[in-house]
Amino acid sequence: AAYGVDTGYIGLLLKIIGIAYLAQFGAQICTDAGETAVAGKVELFGRVMILLNAFPAAAMTVATAVELLGGKP
Repeated sequence: AAYGVDTGYIGLLLKIIGIAYLAQFGAQICTDAGETAVAGKVELFGRVMILLNAFPAAAMTVATAVELLGGKP
């Protein structure tokens, strides 16, 4: 709050980091079990979930940049 950062962004960042750790952990377990194809799917799922969670923040950032440049959101 002292730096003017919205606390929603910090929560989003922590959620994304958690998804990344869980996806990596799951993929390593699959690889250790000899299921490399499943490990690839787990990693892909983790990447998609990160993108889906980050999309609203990215869209808001682009809208803010357009507004600052004088365009209409």
